Amino acid sequence: MAGVLRTIRKSDRMEPFPKLKAYYARCFARPAWERTLGLYAERIGVSVDAIR
Repeated sequence: MAGVLRTIRKSDRMEPFPKLKAYYARCFARPAWERTLGLYAERIGVSVDAIR
């Protein structure tokens, strides 16, 4: 589910749903996600901020 929410992360579609926004934040704050994102960014040669 969190992966699907990532597709709308830069829109305002989650604004009316504070619990959903909190869920999204918890999912992507996990250390496992941070490691995965870092490894992916390294593999494609970009900064983590570019794909966050």
